[in-house]
This record gives sequence, structure tokens and C-alpha cells, in this order.
Amino acid sequence: MMRYATIIHTGGIGDFIQTWPVLEELRRWEPQRRIVILGRPERAALAVAGGLADEAADFETSGCHRLFAAEAGAEAIPGVLRDAELIINFLPHPVFNANLARLARGRVVTARSFPAVGETELPAARFVYEQVAAKLDWAAGAEAWPRLRLKPDAAAEAGLAARFPRLKETVAIHPGSGSVVKNWRREGFEELAARLVKAGVPVVWILGPAEEDTAFPSDMSETGAPSPYPLPSRERGEEEAATEETASPSDMSETGAPSPYPLPSRERGEEEAATEETASPS
Repeated sequence: MMRYATIIHTGGIGDFIQTWPVLEELRRWEPQRRIVILGRPERAALAVAGGLADEAADFETSGCHRLFAAEAGAEAIPGVLRDAELIINFLPHPVFNANLARLARGRVVTARSFPAVGETELPAARFVYEQVAAKLDWAAGAEAWPRLRLKPDAAAEAGLAARFPRLKETVAIHPGSGSVVKNWRREGFEELAARLVKAGVPVVWILGPAEEDTAFPSDMSETGAPSPYPLPSRERGEEEAATEETASPSDMSETGAPSPYPLPSRERGEEEAATEETASPS
């Protein structure tokens, strides 16, 4: 039987990215082990595409809902968890965790996706890695930077190169997240963008639904800070969104102002719910 590990992560894309050093070390530690991400397939697909995992499974349709019932029976645990030799669980729910620990055949390691406010000065990815490393006897103090190595895609590269002639030099800045308490101050991003633009480095801003209502100054055209440019989301009408997708600020290419690159997501209510799911217990 194929040996495999299951990683449970149902949170936002930013929190999921912080777990990538764990996936990378797990792959290096036991390269023959199959790695399954149990969460949101549209996000887990990134890890699969980059070789950090082998399979993406949907948490919502997996049958895991039965594990949220107190004293769930043996029939409640789905095969993707029951038969895994190792489970790394980033879902902080006490009833779910108790049932998982009781019913799973393999080893269960529970960790948090991000630290509490003021808990540590470590970067989030390093914080996540150190929790798992301590429980699996991995080396502490690893670099723990989230990395994704995608296979060459000539068509995608040509499309990006046409839009960004200096693609390899371009720095992309994504300034927000689903929770404001996890965000760096806006002025810090603006200062960073201004320094990059001044040094001749192209800047592109990537904004998603969580950043739509953020107020940015409109007089920063020479600093690379974002102009007040809303990006389309599913909460607006399709006609309005289509109009915005074709619009672009006239000075975008020279200023580092945001490009129209909305990030795919579910409705904002579900996105916020996902963030709350990964919040550490009080």
C-alpha cells in the first residue's frame, strides 16, 4: 500500500502559502511518501502544480463534517484520514481534533497557521515550520521561505512578457489579507514600492476582494503607491466587473500602480469564514 500523509488546511490562500516550507521539508524528508492536501482544491492545486503535494482533496465533500460531532464513531473518519500514516492538522477545532486523534490510525500533528498578535517576531512561515519541526524531530532554524517551482509554460510566459516587458525584474506586492490584524501597515508597502520604483524596479500591485475598500492616496504617481483603482469581484454585477477589467490607469506602466489582476476567491462572507476557521483558539 502507498504510504501517504494528509495535510488538513481549510484557511485562506495567504495562510496556506505559509505552510509550504512544511510541505517542502516533508517531501525532502520522505520523498517516496504521497502527500495529500485536504482543504480547498482550488488553492491546494498550487501546491500540486509546484510539486509540493501529489493530490488536492475537497474538505467540504470529504465527509469530515462527521468529525465535528462529539464522540463520533469509527465510521465518521473518511479514508483520506483513516489510512494516512501521518496527518498534519491546521484546523483549530477542539471537537474535530479530539475525534481525529482518537480515530486516526496514523500519527496526528496539530499546528497553527499563524501566530497570535504579539506572540513572536518570527515570520509566519517560520512560525508554522518550527511547530511541525519540533514534533517531527526535523532540524530547527531552517530558512523556511515559501517557494513554488512551477514547470515552464511557454504560453503563460509569453502572455506575461507581453504585458510586463521587464517581467523578470518586476516585483509584485500583495498588501492585504482577509484579516487586518495580519497586515503590515499600508505606509510600509507604499514606502517599499517608492524605493523600488526610484531604483528602476517595476512594481505591480495585486489586489483582491479583501483590498477593494482600502483607501489609497491618489497623488502617489511618482512613488509606485497604488492609485484608487477598484478591482472586480463576484459581489458586483458582471457588467460593471467587465468594464473594470478592461480599464487601466493611464500612468500604470510607469508608476507601479496596481494592474487589473483580481485574485480568484469565493464570496467575501466565505472568505472571512475561512479566516476565522484558522484563527487560534482563545
